Amino acid sequence: EDTAPYSIEPRTGPVRGGTTVLVRGASVHAAQVTGGAHGVGGAHGAFCKFAGLDVVGASFDGEGTARCRTPPALHVGVVAVRLVHGDAVLSASVSFTYHVDMEVWSVEPALGVLGGGTLVRVRGRGFDPSVQLVVRVGAQTLVRARVLSATMVECTTPSEAVPGLRALEVSRNAQDFTGDEVLFEYQASLRLDELSPS
Repeated sequence: EDTAPYSIEPRTGPVRGGTTVLVRGASVHAAQVTGGAHGVGGAHGAFCKFAGLDVVGASFDGEGTARCRTPPALHVGVVAVRLVHGDAVLSASVSFTYHVDMEVWSVEPALGVLGGGTLVRVRGRGFDPSVQLVVRVGAQTLVRARVLSATMVECTTPSEAVPGLRALEVSRNAQDFTGDEVLFEYQASLRLDELSPS
């Protein structure tokens, strides 16, 4: 029998909810075998039960994994999550941590070169100095951020292929990002060809 520990990924998300989490464990696999490949929350379906919060529908992803979206929470903190299938509680609880919603207010400097490497300071709200944050520049490029205080992080911009404006957003779990659309501008590198008079 599979005795793999239960896990949840990501383990943290904002209080606004909507984080897609994957719950893994031996009992999840058993539920898939008996409950079908894509059980949807309902009378005989699967649910994720967040202690003290709403129960949300779950679906089976394959190989011992169930997927659900976190409900909103009123407060930050740790809640126990259990997977329920029909009348059976399938797994021991796993812990999910709700954190405060973060905001981005400004970025300084607001422009840099395509080659990347610009050290920028991002001002905002809700940053936790004890937690690793990531910054997304544009559609998908992620870089690690250094948290200086609850209102400031710094990071080094990644390289980009074409000049233009990119939204800079912050996340704790690399899934749920701020949506403030504060812009950073990539410019082509300057080159000095001639100086006159010399």
